[in-house]
Amino acid sequence: MSRIILQHWAGPMDELVTASSKEFSAYAESLGCDYELVRHSPFMPRIAHKISPCLQKLIYLDEKYDMYDTLVMVDADMFIRKRDDSVIPNIFEDIGIGRHTQIQTNLRAGIARTLPRFGNENAPYWGGSIIKLPLEIRQKFRSLITEEIVMTFANNWVDEGVMHTLANLAGMRHDDEGMYLNGQMWNYSSFEPTVEEANFIHIRTKIRPHGPKDTKLNNYHRLIRQGLLNGTN
Repeated sequence: MSRIILQHWAGPMDELVTASSKEFSAYAESLGCDYELVRHSPFMPRIAHKISPCLQKLIYLDEKYDMYDTLVMVDADMFIRKRDDSVIPNIFEDIGIGRHTQIQTNLRAGIARTLPRFGNENAPYWGGSIIKLPLEIRQKFRSLITEEIVMTFANNWVDEGVMHTLANLAGMRHDDEGMYLNGQMWNYSSFEPTVEEANFIHIRTKIRPHGPKDTKLNNYHRLIRQGLLNGTN
């Protein structure tokens, strides 16, 4: 079974993105799968200048990745929680496509209310920071995606809105088996009080759930000092 982990970053490489890419490249190697950091704006280049860089993550639908049975896209500010044991959590062994919490429920309701042609509260909605897609779903979504859909979500809901729309058009439903990853183990926000339980940690600007805030880089180094992340050599 062929697998790949992707990340995307459009802007200049900085310390956080470099560290995240290095970590997930090593993680992919430990799992025996491929890794790629996608750079710049390869997705829908004709309209790339009109859409948010977040939408460039949708390059995972491109046929160039059809050689892979399963593909995982992870945001470039995610890290793997440091563990005392030698067990490596394997994202490919978990069931589900992406993350869904109350936040995603609220966002989906907003699309269904304001864009009823595209949104449906009965269709799945995944957080965009991590997604795991088998080949057959990627190919189905690629057959449905249009520039109109992408432009509709150019700056609001972005890749999450597009993926929700494609899932709706494909007839997928929120309560179908295998829609969602287990809880938030693969995407714990760095400010959450139980972040030490995470598999993957998503670096955010908040230090605690209700603030205050700091830079992502400072919060990344804070988690290193707390022993939750490995840091870079």
